[in-house]
Amino acid sequence: MTTTTPSQPPPLDIQRYHVEELVFRALREYDPSYKTASAIDVDFDVQQDEVSTRDYRISMRIQLAANGYTAEENAPYTVDMTIIGYFTFTEGTTEDVSQKMIYINGPAILFGIARGIMGQATGASKHGQFVLPTVNFVEIEKARLEREKATAQTELNEAQAELAEAQQIGTAEHAAVEPEK
Repeated sequence: MTTTTPSQPPPLDIQRYHVEELVFRALREYDPSYKTASAIDVDFDVQQDEVSTRDYRISMRIQLAANGYTAEENAPYTVDMTIIGYFTFTEGTTEDVSQKMIYINGPAILFGIARGIMGQATGASKHGQFVLPTVNFVEIEKARLEREKATAQTELNEAQAELAEAQQIGTAEHAAVEPEK
């Protein structure tokens, strides 16, 4: 099988990354004979460069067993990692494509790098190599959009209530000033 590289570069590329923080600790209560069912917490922030609008910075924090060991989770390690990635879009990429890709593909690329780093860091640790579980960034993006929509609706409702109140006050003041006929 022959693999060829496409003649056109992908629209999104990671330029560089660095780990800002990596703290992990082997949990002595971990029992390898039981399944690990740890919930992973992934939070990320996307910032667009104000000058070069094709460039983005993603800061991602990954936590596992943040509150320590629980029998339900049976995590081998507690993890707290912050990784920063710098991304760029090829010239000519539309704003619509950029906005869709940076919130799904960008974090997915950065998380893949974090998984490798975590696997390397734990490779020589007490409980052996631990690979972070996969994350569905499409679902995370859907939830983010729903939160934004709810926030916008709340702000709209508050603005409409303020407008209605201002109109009532204005009508009452106008009626008080208007001479009787």
